[in-house]
Parts: sequence; C-alpha cells; structure tokens
Amino acid sequence: MTSPDRLAPAPPAAPGLRLAEARVPSPELSRFLYTTVGGPWRWTDRLPWDLDDWRAHLASGRVRTHLACLDGTPAGYAELERDARENAIELNHLGLLPGFLGRGIGPRLLQHAIAAAWRERPERVHLTTCSLDGPAALSTYLRAGFEIYDEREYPVDDADPPREPQPGAPRGG
Repeated sequence: MTSPDRLAPAPPAAPGLRLAEARVPSPELSRFLYTTVGGPWRWTDRLPWDLDDWRAHLASGRVRTHLACLDGTPAGYAELERDARENAIELNHLGLLPGFLGRGIGPRLLQHAIAAAWRERPERVHLTTCSLDGPAALSTYLRAGFEIYDEREYPVDDADPPREPQPGAPRGG
C-alpha cells in the first residue's frame, strides 16, 4: 500500500471490541500471542527465541503491537515494524486466537493497525502472506486496500503438523 488513501474505511464496530496499541512492551505477552495465534498456521521463525530475544525485539523502538480485545479478553494482535532504510512499515504479524476466528474481528484489527502505521508517515506499508495463513487472509488484505506486488511459490513440508496452541483448544481454519 503506497498511500493512506488506499486504506478502506473501518468496518462497523463490533459490540465489546476494543482496539489499542500495547504501549508497555511485554516479551511474555508477545511470545504468547505469537505462539497461540501462529501455532495453527505453522509460524515457526520465532519459536527458538528466548525471553532476551523477545525483549530486544520489542526494545528496538521500531516495533508496535496492537491488540484486539473482546469484552476485555485478548482476541488477537497486529505487529508493525518500521524499516528506516526504506521509510516503510511492515505488518509482520496479524492474527486472532483460534476461539475468536470468524467474528469479523480481523478486518477491524487490520484497519486499526494500518491506520496507525500511516500516522507514522511512511512511504509505504507492506506485508507478506502465504498459503499457510488463514483462508481469509489474502481477501481481507485486498479488501483493506492492499494490492499484490509479488507472488512466489515455495514447497511446504507437511511432515510438520500445525502446532496446537493449547491442549484441547480449537485450531485455526
């Protein structure tokens, strides 16, 4: 997205939904959100991180975490990271805890996070998605105003099953 004018208007507010930036960096919260949201979608790049890695990531000053809470319960998050070399902001992660999928929270959280990114006046806001993301991810990004810049295909190793966020919790999809 190369202009804030491309960002679609926010969907109607959902009763009980609160969207806000998490202004106090919390490596424990970030790890919980990453593993719980990303487990069903095979997010693995940050699984080896220890608490110091998470702390350093959040302390960089380039990372902003936005939360969606439904009636006070964390439902999902969006992580934005500024790349000063390109004067760009990347939506690193966006997702919902499995029990909150299908309630219309994702598009509202996306619009909130991208509007916050544009307030920092980057030249562009971008993201990467893949076939391992939720089935509605790409269409949600396109409806929000993003456009496809590049497409690539990579092999997927199905031998590594999705991780269960918590024993007995519903999986994504």
